[in-house]
Amino acid sequence: MVIADLCSARNRQEVDDAIALLHRAPAYEHAFVRGTLGCRLSGRRLAALASRLLGPPAT
Repeated sequence: MVIADLCSARNRQEVDDAIALLHRAPAYEHAFVRGTLGCRLSGRRLAALASRLLGPPAT
């Protein structure tokens, strides 16, 4: 769900919302993503990517 939200995000606020979902996800969901997709999701790295693509967050 987090990956789908990130891929469909059209602005920085939607990216930040998806990152917030990632941080609230139970530990077993993180293990599922790591084990199934073979990657780890980092909110900090996703935010940095969003800043490069969409600009800084609105204040």
